[in-house]
Amino acid sequence: MGEEPDMGEIEPSFTPGEILSDELEARGWSTARFAENLGRSVESTLAILEDRTEITAEIAVDIGRALGTGPELWLNLRDNYRNRYTDTGHRPIPA
Repeated sequence: MGEEPDMGEIEPSFTPGEILSDELEARGWSTARFAENLGRSVESTLAILEDRTEITAEIAVDIGRALGTGPELWLNLRDNYRNRYTDTGHRPIPA
């Protein structure tokens, strides 16, 4: 028989930008609305959502404020993703 997957191991397959995009979709928010709530341009907001811009501490504070989640969630997602995929062929987030 085949080996059973370890249920304690989480396979993060989504980037922080993808998770953020899913959150906006769940809230029914457009990119323009989110950009306005962040106090950023639509172009810079798209760069975050498309993982072309890393979530910095400043950006995490803005996201946390806009979504009511706090910055720690977004910094942890960034760090977990970065640590998981640093040495793989997966699409890395710019450092």
